[in-house]
This record gives sequence, structure tokens and C-alpha cells, in this order.
Amino acid sequence: MKIPSVGGEAVQITSRGAFQPEESPDGKLLYYGKYGTHGLWRTPVAGGEERQVLNSVSGANWAIGSGGIYYFDFPEEPSAPKLVNFYSFKSGRSTQIGTVEATVVDGSAGISVSSDGRWLLYTDGVSKNADLMLVDHFR
Repeated sequence: MKIPSVGGEAVQITSRGAFQPEESPDGKLLYYGKYGTHGLWRTPVAGGEERQVLNSVSGANWAIGSGGIYYFDFPEEPSAPKLVNFYSFKSGRSTQIGTVEATVVDGSAGISVSSDGRWLLYTDGVSKNADLMLVDHFR
């Protein structure tokens, strides 16, 4: 759905389910994932047919930059480094641009790219330790 930031009526954009919607830099397309399936999809914001753009993307492991989409590709071997790929809007092709640690976990990583495209931020699951404490009579 979309709604004007100053208020107004909501308009439905997708009809087959979507999560983590992000607009393209020109505001014409909406990119999103679908629950229960790998892939990244797009549909025109003004309405129209959806189309799968990438099939190896999972969860929140992608981000839109000014020239394309950055995303992680998770190899079958969990202890292997994860591939960082870039899908170019101009060429319509993906290229590997680097790797990240094997501790990046599919399904909980998430990616963000700086506005100038120089930095890629991501979550690394190096340590998943936590302490849960109960304090009686806390004041």
C-alpha cells in the first residue's frame, strides 16, 4: 500500500503479497520480497504487472542504491564466505563485487547502502549470546 505522507487515502500497489518494499531511485518502480519464497520482485508504482528481478535473494538481504541493487548470495556451504553482488539497473545484469564473513546469517542479515554508494552496511552474527535477567523488587 502507499499513502501520501501528509495524509489521504491508501492505494494498493501489490496484490500477491509483499514485504520490505523499496522504491527505485526514480520513484517509478517498487521492489519487494515475498513471504515463503526466494526472489526479488518489482511492479510499477502506478500499477501494472509484477516481475521477478532476482531469484537468489532471500529475506532482507538486499538494498537499493542509485545505480542498482546490492544483495547477498548465500552458498550451500554455511561456513563459506557470503557473496556480495550488484544488479545494475542499466545493464540488467548481476556481478560479484566482494564477499563478507561466513558469520552473516541468511534470514537475519539485512543490508543498507550509503547514499553515495561507497559503503555497504550489514548485520554480522558473530555473537548471538545474550543474558536474560529477572530483578525482583526493582526500585
